[in-house]
Order: sequence, then C-alpha cells, then structure tokens
Amino acid sequence: MSGNLEWDSKTVIGHKAKAPKVARNAAELNAISRLVTLLDSRFESLTPLDRELFLQA
Repeated sequence: MSGNLEWDSKTVIGHKAKAPKVARNAAELNAISRLVTLLDSRFESLTPLDRELFLQA
C-alpha cells in the first residue's frame, strides 16, 4: 500500500485537536463572565447611533 508520505506523516488518527485554553480556573471564568455582563449592559444603554459608531471602531 503506497500512500503520499507527506500527507501520511501529517495525519493523526484518533486524536482531536485541542482548542487553546482561555480561562485557567473557575475564578477567571467568573471574572470574564462578569465583564461580559457589564459590557453588554453598557452597550444596551447606548443610542442606536452610538451603537453603530461603537461597532465601526
């Protein structure tokens, strides 16, 4: 059975690619969640024009 050696050498069967870990622990995850909630509430209070300008930045 002859295959493409370059392709075969780059293929790993049975292993999923791992995504980079963003939060290292529960405390960091909670802090990120609080920040997202805060930013979302501030974004919701913007006028439609301000939202458009914010999203263009």
